[in-house]
Amino acid sequence: MPLATRLLYGGITEEVLLRWGLMSFFAWGLWRLAGRPATPGAGRIIAAILLSALLLGAGHLPLLFGLNPHPPAWGIVLVIGVNASLGVALGWLYWRRGIEAAMLAHGLGHLIAVLPS
Repeated sequence: MPLATRLLYGGITEEVLLRWGLMSFFAWGLWRLAGRPATPGAGRIIAAILLSALLLGAGHLPLLFGLNPHPPAWGIVLVIGVNASLGVALGWLYWRRGIEAAMLAHGLGHLIAVLPS
């Protein structure tokens, strides 16, 4: 995948969809389910981060299956785990520093990933 696509899609589109969109939606939904307290609470935000991070991890499976139609189970776990771990860090950045910080970190991650090659 070209670097520009990785930077623009990964760094911007995925962050808008998964952090600003899904993570915020999950946080809002959990806040509503809790009876709309004064603040959503850290526990609900962390749950929203984890949910959106797992979806980020699962969202990278089509690329894996495109590269290998029959990947081993450890490959599936690895793709979901690594991307979900990064998603937790990006979710925390979004929560604490805003969408721009998550976008920059995501794009920087793609940039660093292509440096060794």
